[in-house]
Amino acid sequence: MLAEQEQAFVDEWGSPRRVWPPPPQFSYLIPETIRESLVEASRCSDYEAYTASVAMSGRALEGLVRHFTSPTTYLGPGIRELHKQKIIDDRLFEWAKALHLDRNVAAHSSGQTFEGQDAKDLLAFATAICEYVFVVPQRFKEFQERRVKKKKPSK
Repeated sequence: MLAEQEQAFVDEWGSPRRVWPPPPQFSYLIPETIRESLVEASRCSDYEAYTASVAMSGRALEGLVRHFTSPTTYLGPGIRELHKQKIIDDRLFEWAKALHLDRNVAAHSSGQTFEGQDAKDLLAFATAICEYVFVVPQRFKEFQERRVKKKKPSK
């Protein structure tokens, strides 16, 4: 690991900051088991284990599906259910279907492998879906609460 630290004053230093490898940036608002799959997909990608990265990105999506449905729901029907319940919109539904197809290829002994850009794109799709479902609604809720507080007259 490589870190950097800046001198704040003559005898004081700021907090060290990780520079390499860059820390995975996944919100704490994403449930831990799903976030762990995203982190692992990112690590696999960093080490050029692209097929494994695709499988882990699919695992994150499967975790999201099971979070909103049941622990035994399969990925394909679960994605359709999330779309039906309007948990994901049309665009995210398309991304989820693409990820599902490639996750199936990555998870089974098909002989097919994945290139770096495809694995990175699929991880980006999984991340975007998780951000949309878990992070953005919470941030919007907090934003609205701050607006309400600002509008209240002070006593």
